[in-house]
Order: sequence, then structure tokens, then C-alpha cells
Amino acid sequence: MEDEECCHGFCAKLPCLQTSVLCYQVKKKSDRPVVALTILAIICLLMGIIAPVVLDVLLNDGINDSVVIDSTSATSYQTWVQNNAGTDDDVPISYELYIFDVTNADEAALGEKPIIVERGPYYYQEYFEHFNVEFHKV
Repeated sequence: MEDEECCHGFCAKLPCLQTSVLCYQVKKKSDRPVVALTILAIICLLMGIIAPVVLDVLLNDGINDSVVIDSTSATSYQTWVQNNAGTDDDVPISYELYIFDVTNADEAALGEKPIIVERGPYYYQEYFEHFNVEFHKV
């Protein structure tokens, strides 16, 4: 035996003893878009709450895998140990330096307009190597 309850045009058929699923029927066809938009809004709300949390965890795991160096088998260990030129995974550190030279420093000190000449660029490349690397359990 089924009972039917209605509220604002929506009727919920309560299940009989054989089924445990509630079936919802909309009495008026004009209410179907409202129900569809409500369901869509609930889905969007849940996605808006769940997606940032999941993406944050995935992003942090990816960053930790590529940045944290906790052993010699870590992904970026060789790059961290040295950046010697010629290796496949070297990370060059280079600087481009410009110097501005005041050609009339004495006159500029007396209040005249300074004449500035740009010198450069001067290029520098830095090489490093970490040695005596030890890992300690924290």
C-alpha cells in the first residue's frame, strides 16, 4: 500500500515495504524546470565545495614531489646538487647587469642636470655544487 503526500505541487510517493527508494513525481509540468534548476544548483554547489579541496590536495602533492628533496632518489636531487653546464637537467642561473654611469658627477653635485650613460649589459652565469650532502631523519 502506498501513501501519497503533497506539498506545494510536489508529491512524494512513499515506498511500500518491498522497495527502499523514494520516487518523486512532479504534478505540474510547469514545475519541471524549477526542479531541474534546483538539482543543477545543488550539483554546482557540491562541485564548488569539493573541487577546490581535491585540487588543492593534488596540487600540493605535485609540488611536494618535485620540490622536497629528502633522499638521493628524489626527483630533483641531481639538479639541486649541481648545475654544471652540459648536463641534461642543468638549471642555469644567469644575471644580466646594467650599470648607470654619471659622467658629470661634479656638476651634478652642484645642482646641474646629471648626464647618465648606461653601461652593459654584463652577463654573469653562476655554477654551484653541493657537497658532503647528508640526510637526517626528522
